[in-house]
Amino acid sequence: MGSLFGVPVRELTAPRIDSWLDEMKNPNHKWIHSKKRKRFKNELKLLSTILGYYEEYYEDAGFRFPIKRRHYEDADLNRQVRVSKDLSLEEFMLFRETLRKTPHGNVLMALATVQYFQAQRISETAGLYWEDINLDEEKLSNSRLTVRRIIVWPRVRTTPSYIKDGFKNADANEGIKEQPLFPEAYQALMELYEENKKGLVFQIDGRHIEYRLIQFWYDKSFKMAGLPYRGTHIMRHGGCPENVEDVVMDLSQGYRQLAKALFPNARITADKFHVLRLLVPAINRRRKRIAGDKRRNPIGRLLLRSKYALPVSQRWMIYRFLEPHRELQALYQFKERLHGLYRTRGFERASQALDSILEDLRQYDQDPDLRRLWYTLCRWRTEILNYFQTGLTNGHDRGLQQQSKACQKDGLWISKQRKLQTQTSKCLFRLA
Repeated sequence: MGSLFGVPVRELTAPRIDSWLDEMKNPNHKWIHSKKRKRFKNELKLLSTILGYYEEYYEDAGFRFPIKRRHYEDADLNRQVRVSKDLSLEEFMLFRETLRKTPHGNVLMALATVQYFQAQRISETAGLYWEDINLDEEKLSNSRLTVRRIIVWPRVRTTPSYIKDGFKNADANEGIKEQPLFPEAYQALMELYEENKKGLVFQIDGRHIEYRLIQFWYDKSFKMAGLPYRGTHIMRHGGCPENVEDVVMDLSQGYRQLAKALFPNARITADKFHVLRLLVPAINRRRKRIAGDKRRNPIGRLLLRSKYALPVSQRWMIYRFLEPHRELQALYQFKERLHGLYRTRGFERASQALDSILEDLRQYDQDPDLRRLWYTLCRWRTEILNYFQTGLTNGHDRGLQQQSKACQKDGLWISKQRKLQTQTSKCLFRLA
């Protein structure tokens, strides 16, 4: 126990344990019998056992157990610092410049650039063909990249590598995966492009690149650049979130904060479906107080639909039902005004329509549901109006969710259900 011998138990405090560990970790300490020693956890456990015995069998009110969690961490001489899996843009640019100076640097640099900015697996990027890439020089936003095949590198050295149609989760994507081409990936491909060129994009000596060659130069470039990364899969954790232009989400403050933190340059758009449903719970709750919760009563379903999708007879049915119930009538009218907002064309007209709704909501300050609606629309005004500039919604993903639920309910083919569920869970945010 070194310097702790002869120390009274009551004088053993957490700072005293810190000093003892620092003394033990000194390479010139007489108690260290080997310079290859990696930890002092056994000594710490022995001390913990002795102090635990004292605490259990000696009723000493002034004793406080001194060993803390940090002491077990400090007892490890070779404690590894956890390396982040996210490769930042600055780190990637440093790695890419180092990779450019290696043999076959131009090809490997372009390979790493496409893999990083498109967030692909190395087998998908290495298996790209020029026929799968659409480079639009006039309008970069129209450039596309389609993944159709991968390169398989067997672990057995005697088995040669080969190109295989399809990729991981290909069944859920109908055998192809199409992506918009980011500007950095576009520039890297243009450096290798030649007119009417066909076949593999990334090749050395007329054939595809072996994985061991990619891994060797990746690892060596990381080491030469002074970065704590290894392997090829770290490139898949790139994607350059600075390039994300649009994010569509529901009206959640947590999601908005997360989107701003992850995608600093993205324009956030409030999903149209969630805006139109803001008053649905309040309408259902007050309608049940008046007419009950009878499923056969059609008025519950009609109140939630837009009046422009109903025939005249059903509109009159709604008006007659709402006439003696002023509070429910006010909720219904503002629900219809939200529907009318999304039928407005143009950003300026939509902005005026939304401001008019907010101004009229001030007259219903005593109604808690309408007061909550005013507060929500004020907080999300910019994101709601962004729809009239982007036109983006999560309708496609919500449709896949409904189809997936229908497959589960009706007991259709399990393969179709898995396909729809996989498509539904692909991503939270949608790129423009």
